Amino acid sequence: MANIFKAAKGFLKEDLFVAEEIGEIFPDKVKISELKDIILKSKEYLDDPDFVTNILVTVVSERKLKEEFVKAERLKLLEYEENGKIYKRTRTGVGENQGKHYQFLYHLEKKLEEAKQGHGKYPECIVQKLMSSFYVDNCLASVQTHSELDRFIDVATEIMADRKFDLRGWEHSIPSDPIASPTNVLGMIWDRHCDTLSLNIPDLRELMEEVITKRNILAASHKVFDPLGITGPVLLLPKLWLQSLRKSQIGWDQEVDIKTSQDFLKWLKELEYLKHVQVPRWLHCDSGFQHISLHFFCDASKFAYSAVVFLRVDIGSTVRIQLVQSKTMIAPCGKKETTIARLELLGAAISARLSTTVLKEFPTDNVYFWTDSTTVLAWLKREEPPWGVFVYNRVQEIRKLTPVKAWRHVPGSLNTADCPSRECTAKQLCSSKWWEGPSWLHLSPQEWPISDVEVDINEVEVNKVRRAIVTSMMNVQTTDIKSDHFSTYSRNNRVVAWILRFIHNVSKATKLKGSLSYEEFKRAEVLVFKSLQSNAFQDERFLAKIKSL
Repeated sequence: MANIFKAAKGFLKEDLFVAEEIGEIFPDKVKISELKDIILKSKEYLDDPDFVTNILVTVVSERKLKEEFVKAERLKLLEYEENGKIYKRTRTGVGENQGKHYQFLYHLEKKLEEAKQGHGKYPECIVQKLMSSFYVDNCLASVQTHSELDRFIDVATEIMADRKFDLRGWEHSIPSDPIASPTNVLGMIWDRHCDTLSLNIPDLRELMEEVITKRNILAASHKVFDPLGITGPVLLLPKLWLQSLRKSQIGWDQEVDIKTSQDFLKWLKELEYLKHVQVPRWLHCDSGFQHISLHFFCDASKFAYSAVVFLRVDIGSTVRIQLVQSKTMIAPCGKKETTIARLELLGAAISARLSTTVLKEFPTDNVYFWTDSTTVLAWLKREEPPWGVFVYNRVQEIRKLTPVKAWRHVPGSLNTADCPSRECTAKQLCSSKWWEGPSWLHLSPQEWPISDVEVDINEVEVNKVRRAIVTSMMNVQTTDIKSDHFSTYSRNNRVVAWILRFIHNVSKATKLKGSLSYEEFKRAEVLVFKSLQSNAFQDERFLAKIKSL
């Protein structure tokens, strides 16, 4: 930000007070291709057996960007006695967060537009493949043949070189490669010889010699990077321990109880088993196969709820089942603790959300959703409104994302999602059939489990809306602001400013839009001061109202 300060000195007083940067609501970190799942990325990864990746090196120092691609960063500069001013940057430099991603996006979209109009010098198919192959600063793509590989590397390197982006360090999974050593791809280890992906498990032995605290448990659990969720049942354990320790209100640097300490040390030792876990990078199916189906399983326990996806490929006399992705969430506790039936509904909800991600990368009409909860199936298929708010919102979301007729019942003993929703060590996971999927999926669809659904009417009916007569007093007015709910003074003021913006927009004809203005921040700050003074000087205000004798 040195360039901003230098520019500001030309027309502001020399004495400046630089306050904290004004916070705004920005989208998530920009990626040209979102990291959804490494195995499925685009249908090309399913069709093409040869995989190629590279390392991107940027040599751009600074570039002016178009307004629509500029991150609206703002810096609040306040003079001591005059009104504040807000300045907006339109340049991004090397090392700045998101700077390179906007440059990629602008450059590749321009090349794609030129190719579509017919006056570009690069083929549209290669530009489009390149645009969908970037993950942050790595390019991951798949091709069919050696000649396509050479052509893609040459054209992609030339396209990026036009804007001084250096694509280099290409690696591929060509079987004839004599030096096919493992390499890191997006935090995972890619074995080019076997064309498999495995987790990069760090060495955590030093934690065994330290005092076991909440901080150490949290640090260890976050050092295992698993974007596909293939080891979700194992990574669930430290989350459950942290939840239990939170209930006991133990400090972050206090030693945990003996049982938790022993369980954690055992968990650390068994993490070594995960180094041997390998999943195929290529799903071994082509777009020409007609008998391809996706199966989403969901389940819940009092500890967690989960969803898992399997791909089923029927090739004549052979049926292949492949674990694609899973998602595991711990069950809420305390005041938010809920029933098993509602947790099953949450599992169905994340299964529906997971389907939008997987189907976007691998579209197919053969989709099945499996649950062992008859209550969830009753909520989804019955049309008796009104349900309670919790059930109604999630049922509507599931119906919007998935066809109701695709939901089926599976007995609990045959539900594969039962594994990630319960406690499971690394040793148990490696020896389980978690990777193979349910054995009955290898059978023909006519032999899949069909069970009589017995609905628990009491459980279904208890979540209907409770009708009651409610009276309220609308003449109560308070400006009490809980300042201790926020970590910083500026964050407190920012929240109050957004609340005032909301009140203005619902009560006035003219609507305020965009980022918060300086005047709105000042108005919020005054309101915060009044609230603090009102709470701090209640006795004085009371005495001031008393008339003297």
